[in-house]
Amino acid sequence: MINEVNNCMKTIFAFTLCLIIGCKQSGSQKETEQEYYPTNTNELEDNIRTLELQNIDWSCQCADWATEADIKLYQDTGKLSEHTVFIEPEFESLQLSDTLGYNGDIIKFVGRFYKDVGYPKKYPITEMQVDKAKVFRYSSYQVIRSNYRDFKLENK
Repeated sequence: MINEVNNCMKTIFAFTLCLIIGCKQSGSQKETEQEYYPTNTNELEDNIRTLELQNIDWSCQCADWATEADIKLYQDTGKLSEHTVFIEPEFESLQLSDTLGYNGDIIKFVGRFYKDVGYPKKYPITEMQVDKAKVFRYSSYQVIRSNYRDFKLENK
């Protein structure tokens, strides 16, 4: 009788352990899988443009690049967010480095807008709902001004 109880306990322990390990692996797999917004943008405009865009440090995950003219024109009206754009590299190798994209950075981009508003490719879904905006797909860029060094000095 004692052997039967021990065998039953071993079976329950093994089953519980397998259940815990299975759930933990399933949970960690979901943590690494990233969900993205659908791009909703497929067709590019014909015109190739050169734009100097400035990064705006919003307190949200929204389109955060605008021309200096739009910033001056709409900054105090509360409508600047209606004139900001997302950027998207044409190739993965053109992705901006971690030292770019700080508030006030100015970068000259060459590329084309998508015809429809949407999201750049692989734009992660977070708890905050993000509005669609124009997406500028760039094929090259040149840094005009970077505020990375100033940002790092301020946060030391």
